[in-house]
Amino acid sequence: VTALYATEALGQDFRYRTQFVATGPMVDGVIQGDLVLTGSGDPMLDTDALSNMVARLKDKGVTGVTGAFRVFAGALPYIRSIDPRQPDHVGYNPAISGTNLNFNRVHFQWQRADAGWQVSMDARSDTLRPPVTMARMAVVNRDMPTYTYSA
Repeated sequence: VTALYATEALGQDFRYRTQFVATGPMVDGVIQGDLVLTGSGDPMLDTDALSNMVARLKDKGVTGVTGAFRVFAGALPYIRSIDPRQPDHVGYNPAISGTNLNFNRVHFQWQRADAGWQVSMDARSDTLRPPVTMARMAVVNRDMPTYTYSA
């Protein structure tokens, strides 16, 4: 039903448009201002697609930015979770906004290492696994629960 409504309301040729917008001109390959990632609510945007967008910037001759990298997610209202009655850390209950990446999830893993555990978190897609640096994870010795989460 949702797909039929979307096709009827948006049309068969509708495509989400995520793009980079510069706030200033490009001079000798350098954007004079900020570079803004603007999303339109694409639920399928992943690390591979974002990497392809960056490659297209490079193909256009962009080598730097004098300002900041920003993200505009205001094309849709921000919704903290699909269902507030569900746990907010589960993959089926992500936040929603105008800019979503990898279904708003990260991959984390832990494995035994020499003196304990090696932990990692990444924004993996089919071909890329960039590390996640805006969150952290630690292995803690305890009986229960096996996994906890705090925002």
